[in-house]
Amino acid sequence: MNICYLTGEQINESNKSLEHIIPNALGGVLTHKYVLTHDSNQKLNSDIDEEFNSIFESAHQRLALKKDRGKLGGIKAFHRDFGKDIIVRNGKCYPIEPFFDSKTNIVYAKDNKTGVNFSKYIAKKESLDADLIKVVTDMTGQFEVKFGFDNSI
Repeated sequence: MNICYLTGEQINESNKSLEHIIPNALGGVLTHKYVLTHDSNQKLNSDIDEEFNSIFESAHQRLALKKDRGKLGGIKAFHRDFGKDIIVRNGKCYPIEPFFDSKTNIVYAKDNKTGVNFSKYIAKKESLDADLIKVVTDMTGQFEVKFGFDNSI
């Protein structure tokens, strides 16, 4: 007999739920269908898992670990060196909005197409030769991810 470890309710085909033994957000692929009922799994996710997983998401995203379901999401962070909001996803960091560093003639963007388009805009606006502007799609350096330990549960 399979019993939900949170409620003691019997688990059957109609209320079973796929539970990650190690959270999916940490790259966990070990799962079981007879640990929690669907309702208990949803409650555990909203009460504990979401906050817990957010603590590790920045490392998970930077390492580009594969999840067994869904796409790698992205996390918002703040790049200390550039003072810009960034996204960390698929093992790289890029700005939410492209920007131009006039000291180095570099456009930072999420992808090459966006960077090239933005460099053309900057070249026209600043009367620069677009060929002298380099496009970079991965920002290295120090960044911070804001999260708290205020989840009372």
